[in-house]
Amino acid sequence: MKRLALFICTLLCANVLMAQTRFWVSGLQYEVTGTNKVEVHDCSDYVTSIVIPDTVTYQEINYCVTSIGSSAFEDCRSLTSVTIPNSVTSIGDYAFSWCRSLTSVSIPNSVTSIGENAFGVCNSLTSITIPNSVTSIENSTFNNCSSLTSIDIPNSVTSIGESAFWACSTLTSITIPNSITSIADGTFGSCSNLSSIDIPNSVTSIGENAFYNCSSLTSITIPNSVTSIGDWAFSWCSLTSVTCLANIPPTIESNTFYYTSSNKTLNVNCGLREYYILYWGSDFDSNNIFEIQSYNVVANVNNSAWGNVAVESDCSTATLTATATACYQFVGWNDGNTENPRLVTLSSDTTLTANFEVMVVNNDITATICEGQVYNENGFNVSEAGTYTQSLQSVNGCDSIVTLTLNVTPSYNTNLTATICEGSELSISGFNVSEAGVYTQTHTAVNGCDSIVTLTVTALPAYNTNLTLEICEGVTMNFCGFNVTGGGVYTQSYTAVNGCDSIVTLTVTELPIIHTNLTLEICEGTSLNFSGFNVTEAGTYTQTHTAANGCDSVVTLVVSTYPTFDTTITATINAGETYAEFGFNESEAGTYVQNLQTVNGCDSTITLILNVNSSLMDVEDTELSFYPNPTNSKITFSSTIERIEVIDLTGRCVLTFSNAREINIESLPSGAYYLRLTNNDKAIMRKVIKE
Repeated sequence: MKRLALFICTLLCANVLMAQTRFWVSGLQYEVTGTNKVEVHDCSDYVTSIVIPDTVTYQEINYCVTSIGSSAFEDCRSLTSVTIPNSVTSIGDYAFSWCRSLTSVSIPNSVTSIGENAFGVCNSLTSITIPNSVTSIENSTFNNCSSLTSIDIPNSVTSIGESAFWACSTLTSITIPNSITSIADGTFGSCSNLSSIDIPNSVTSIGENAFYNCSSLTSITIPNSVTSIGDWAFSWCSLTSVTCLANIPPTIESNTFYYTSSNKTLNVNCGLREYYILYWGSDFDSNNIFEIQSYNVVANVNNSAWGNVAVESDCSTATLTATATACYQFVGWNDGNTENPRLVTLSSDTTLTANFEVMVVNNDITATICEGQVYNENGFNVSEAGTYTQSLQSVNGCDSIVTLTLNVTPSYNTNLTATICEGSELSISGFNVSEAGVYTQTHTAVNGCDSIVTLTVTALPAYNTNLTLEICEGVTMNFCGFNVTGGGVYTQSYTAVNGCDSIVTLTVTELPIIHTNLTLEICEGTSLNFSGFNVTEAGTYTQTHTAANGCDSVVTLVVSTYPTFDTTITATINAGETYAEFGFNESEAGTYVQNLQTVNGCDSTITLILNVNSSLMDVEDTELSFYPNPTNSKITFSSTIERIEVIDLTGRCVLTFSNAREINIESLPSGAYYLRLTNNDKAIMRKVIKE
């Protein structure tokens, strides 16, 4: 009994260890991650081209390949191509990083995530298609893929991580899908051949260094969705034109276009907004003139003078002129003082001199407002028709007179009243109302001003009654005129004396039936009483009781049985020998029985039928030999045997050979067997191990 229990325990322990192990198959190492699931963990250095299987078999167990682990192929420098099966759902961090010879990868639609740096420094990778199943591209995923000329980003991707395409120096163009809302820090930094890029209206922010050192990028259009552009975002590019489509342009940091051009004109058309100097450096001479354009306000910034405003190439004069009627703002450094940028406001026919002096001239303004509005522009704050003047004094000491002629157009207002019942809705004169109150609507009159309609609503009360009821789950009943079929809120409406509805509300709470599930395991053939159940065999038993809440309580017992095992062993020994296997120690022919207890605690019976030969075959033991032992296939004997029987440990004959000197047991499972060797009706037994 002890030997049998030890044998079964050994098999169980071996299965547990196998489920936790890593193993190699065809140049790939796999790691078990769950029930019949593995991930690719490592590869052999000699692997050059590989197709990852969707399933792999190890020790007669089939596993599904569901993932590629972190660093699985990292630094496999001989790997040129890899095909990933549809069973794989994730590619881990650094999975293919530093695979410098990798030229192609086939990623199936089953993959939903690609980890950080997954293809970093894959210098030979020329193209890759990201499937629609992927929702995010993580940080540095394709950084330094210097041969990557194109990439298709599907609409399923909602985020692109920092430095995702950093230093993809061969990438010439890329289309960002409408699913992307932000371009992270350094996303396309140092993509030196990137000459065009379309930024969709879904993008609201562009991060720091996003297009840093994109030296082939000459123009960029910022969509109206973008509200901020990070520091150094377009620095060290070759930009000559920047266009913002928004009426309210984005916030642009001071170094956004740092060193964007050399001896070129940079046209920044980004609306009425303040800007810092976009390019500076004392190592450049006075011929480096850069144009900053904000609609029709044009200024030239000379960087060798640290941002003094200038239009003359010799910097002898510094003027800035605005030609439109609206006011504009320009930020320039105050005579090279880099700590205190000075804001200057320009208006019609205003000239900004080299010392940032502002000169203004007389101006007449005519404006029209609607009744109730306030004119709050150009320093005026008035609400009634009339003529107003302001006297200003410029920094040159001269007065400037601004005259405002203000016209006020009347509005037309209407007052309405209505009565409704509490809880009802009313549609009147374009109003949809459901409760008492004052409602207003604003319309545009023929004169272009607002016309306000005011509706005052009075609500008549309704008389409501609330009832409650508790019922057992599944019960149907009639209660106070309500037909109740389950938990919930029921209502009935009546007409009150004021003509409004009166509502009776019944709130029904359904008390649950309490279900208790029990399980029991018994040995086959056993009868017992368990929690009030008389159990004799496997099956499902139920009992119904009344719970504390007055409703039914159902107890369900699921019974399963463990089998008992009856095993019969037939063995033959020679006279004078003793059979000592499986707890037996017998030397005479006969039938012997032992009762054992299996690992599940149930009885198991082993029956031994023992035969005893009266004498051995003519040859002595020393004259008969065979080899090898253990063996995985063939056994060779020292002489020819008339009859050879291979018997398993249960006593069952599994193979028979006649007049043979060599036999093959390759088809048998691994384990211990007995050989019954018969010559001239005399037999002996020998033990052999099959690997």
